[in-house]
Amino acid sequence: MAKQKGICQMCTLGCGFIAETAGAELVDFEFDPDDPNGQGTLCAKGNCIPELLTHPKRLIAPMRNGKAIRWEEALRAIGLALTQIRDNNGTDALGLVLSGDATCEEVALAQAFVPACLKSRNLDVFFPTNDYEVLDALAHANGKTRRASLQNIRDANCVVTVGDPFATCPVISRRVLDARHEIRANSINCIADAPNMTSRFADTFLQTAESRGLLAVIKCILDMTEGNTSTWQKEMKRLLDKAPFEPKETASAARIADRFVKAKTGAVLLGTSNPLAAKLAAALVRIGGEGKAIHALLDYGNSPFIYEGFQRTTSTRQILEYAVAGKLKGLVVLGADILAGCPDVNVKEAFGKLDLLIAAAPFRNQTTEMAHFVLPSAIWQEKSGTVMGRYVGALLPPPGGAKSYSDIMMYIAGAMGIRLQPADWVRVERTGRLEDEDVGALVEKGLRDDFIPQVRSTATRFSDGSITNNVSWRKAIEGGIQR
Repeated sequence: MAKQKGICQMCTLGCGFIAETAGAELVDFEFDPDDPNGQGTLCAKGNCIPELLTHPKRLIAPMRNGKAIRWEEALRAIGLALTQIRDNNGTDALGLVLSGDATCEEVALAQAFVPACLKSRNLDVFFPTNDYEVLDALAHANGKTRRASLQNIRDANCVVTVGDPFATCPVISRRVLDARHEIRANSINCIADAPNMTSRFADTFLQTAESRGLLAVIKCILDMTEGNTSTWQKEMKRLLDKAPFEPKETASAARIADRFVKAKTGAVLLGTSNPLAAKLAAALVRIGGEGKAIHALLDYGNSPFIYEGFQRTTSTRQILEYAVAGKLKGLVVLGADILAGCPDVNVKEAFGKLDLLIAAAPFRNQTTEMAHFVLPSAIWQEKSGTVMGRYVGALLPPPGGAKSYSDIMMYIAGAMGIRLQPADWVRVERTGRLEDEDVGALVEKGLRDDFIPQVRSTATRFSDGSITNNVSWRKAIEGGIQR
């Protein structure tokens, strides 16, 4: 038997656990008391890991039009079909959508696979929960904004939450509540459009659209610090002085602003999929004074590190538009359930226009049901690679014939007669400053705030649910909550 430490990747907190294995079997699964993030705990999503590794409904063999076939037959047919579409239709007739649960090595390989094998620029790493968009907003607005560490959160006198971070990363609630109980001057302040898990613990709950609420708090702080502001802050104050905030909004915002400015240490916790709210949260930290920092709690554990090395040029929604327009003829989907992840798009129409749809997944899902070829794929703990800034080995081999995204791409490349070389991970340099933002557009969009989140994790469901919907642990917890 062997014991190995692993990382839960169902949020950016990255809580640790210890797995005991015997060959290809999971013998025991324990929380890691020495892990600095989880501190010996896992949330309901993390507790799903043992069942995901041993689930009887895992896909274990390739399928063609619903019938199981051997890998050799599947690869031969897929290689031929992709080659024919590419050669008959030219550049950009094919595309690849890779799930956000990929390792950094898999993302790097995809960036080599798509131009070399598909002769295309249609590549996206898909985050149904908008992780990429939120990270991009922060990268282009942060400037000198400080990122809050877990210790900063633990030591904060004032915490401002945006959205529902306790649902996205339930374990983080322990840090925040510990700070409240041990530091008498601590306060929790929530900005969200509806009551949620986080708002239950808030001293002040500003119930309004996230971006609008942030602007209301920013206005109150600018009123308090008038005369000691930069040019963009003065312009924002001029515009916000005309904003039609409701009396209840102003009263709650004033309480939050007063606490945040006066706090020696303050942290903004982002639990939102709204990129505009993320950008305005960065502005709040900038104007809040010394000792303030921001921490984004995202759904996909490896998303900040994928963002560092992946420059999006084509989104999944654009790829679907190309399919509807007849420009895209074939699509390879590795791990993502696009149908579940894009409820605001007529994905069935896009898929129906394709000559070839290849879907790899650990379980049957809405996308595999429409695919011409279905390939069984490994989950996080069944593959080795760099995630969350460190190299992690596989805990167990994947069941049956399931393979990692990297293996699938390498095998398809071989079937197409192409020797694909593993690509290097190259960091993408990004710069941005709030000073360069169009303040008028920020305020106008923020006050209107018509953002509608499409997919969001809950305390028991990861992302669009295509993986965690299969586990009994989640159903048992939700049944208990309902009773």
